[in-house]
Amino acid sequence: MSPAALRAGLTLMLLSTAGSARAESTLLPGFQIGGALTDLPTAPKHLDFRLGAGLDWVHSAGPVLALRVDTSHRVDATFALLAGYWGEGLRAGQGLPLGITAGGWLGTDVRGDLSAGARGVLAWSLWYGRAVVEADVNMYRRLVPDGHRGSGDWAWTVGLSLRVVPFVPIVL
Repeated sequence: MSPAALRAGLTLMLLSTAGSARAESTLLPGFQIGGALTDLPTAPKHLDFRLGAGLDWVHSAGPVLALRVDTSHRVDATFALLAGYWGEGLRAGQGLPLGITAGGWLGTDVRGDLSAGARGVLAWSLWYGRAVVEADVNMYRRLVPDGHRGSGDWAWTVGLSLRVVPFVPIVL
């Protein structure tokens, strides 16, 4: 087989599979609203109203990457980058409607003190990946200079939110 025929065959193969390969992933831009019990187990505990936005990259086989940005009524903010797996019910509406993700977490509080830790999320589908109830647990440590309140202590946040994707999913 000549090199030109081989190149032509490879090009034809790539062009014929490009549509199916691209249709295997989807971007889901959306927002979430909910509440969280923060600063566990220390006192005082706070019940926060949370509002956020996020972007999920979902592959048809189940892997998911999620980006979340949240803020609360106390003007603190968090940023999380998560990876995990969504069941068939979240992706196609058939089967188990659960998903799980975990990853890193960065945050800042009203005083401007930074925090870092981990976040785990359990997702339950109400309607595919377009309306999802998310229960999350965050474990974090404040990264403030010695002498500040809470320096180096681990704290927990437990939250529940509704994530909605009102936009048309972006098929890649």
